[in-house]
Amino acid sequence: MSRFGVVFTVMLGAGFAFAASKSPPFLTPGQIADRAKSSNAEYRIQKWDSRDASPDLFWRLRQKPAVNPVVTADPARHVTEFPFDEEALALLSKAEPLFQAGRCDEAKAFYQEAVRRSPRCYLALLSLGDCALRAHDAESALAYYKHAHEINPFDYGTVLFQGTALLDLGRTTEARAAYIEALAMKPRQATILTAMKNRSDALGVSVIDEPFVPKVSVRARDGGVDIGWDPPTGSHWMAFGLCKGMWRVDPAHRRDMLGSEEDTWSNVEEEECFASLLGVYTMNLEKHTVGQEPNLDRLRRVLQAKLLDGFILYEIGSRVDPHIMLTATDSERRQVREYIERYVIVGRR
Repeated sequence: MSRFGVVFTVMLGAGFAFAASKSPPFLTPGQIADRAKSSNAEYRIQKWDSRDASPDLFWRLRQKPAVNPVVTADPARHVTEFPFDEEALALLSKAEPLFQAGRCDEAKAFYQEAVRRSPRCYLALLSLGDCALRAHDAESALAYYKHAHEINPFDYGTVLFQGTALLDLGRTTEARAAYIEALAMKPRQATILTAMKNRSDALGVSVIDEPFVPKVSVRARDGGVDIGWDPPTGSHWMAFGLCKGMWRVDPAHRRDMLGSEEDTWSNVEEEECFASLLGVYTMNLEKHTVGQEPNLDRLRRVLQAKLLDGFILYEIGSRVDPHIMLTATDSERRQVREYIERYVIVGRR
């Protein structure tokens, strides 16, 4: 889909931006290696222990997440903090120790007063819903959560908590859909995954929380790039490292692919490097020079299912921009939901 359609990019160190573009054909692993050999930038291949592998070596958070995110209505549609009334927030602070102590009847008075002072204080509505759940009144809880969601549909908690209330009401299919929608809004969010794991039997699902971990390291420095490689992992990981290194130190390639020499995060980079990785991995499997790797076999299935955009947004884009899905297109959200349903929250048969 995005290979010849939308290209989403994140400006490293300069906020977040999205652009529509098309890119030329990907380079093959051999072409990437030739480009590295002829480059003015130095590609330094170093022995490295793959036990140190981590997604954070490639994809790091580039801006502080909003605590209570909302998307602005202006054409730029950027994420900012929800505007709360300070007096209402002060009332919530008074209620919190009472709620934690299990004194919901007393806490409710503060929550209700907060809503009276500021009808858009959706956090107070969520807390009233929590009190209703504690009182085993799931219907009232669901109504509070839905009201909160109407006020701020960009906070995944307003959807997550609906899932919990729906499950308490025995509406399992709707509950599962709510949990998946919450995870599509906030990919990889531990709170959501833990909630689903704790309720997996009731929901009839298995939760597969297995991040994609590259078995190579890449770090640009001193006008070149250090590529850490553990030879036993296979030459396919070297191919991935070379591709990633090229994107870090080759502004001409970035210009060819994205129309700009600026160092950005983009789905085009990920797709090109995954193509290189999987191409060499498949060749190595055919030659019996490496064993099968479950995470790469899964990635091949994702590619065959035409869900690579969903994988990239869920597994990678969310590491760079924690709110990437809040400004995603309808098509991108559908991709992520389908990816979650097939590979993260899997129904039991």
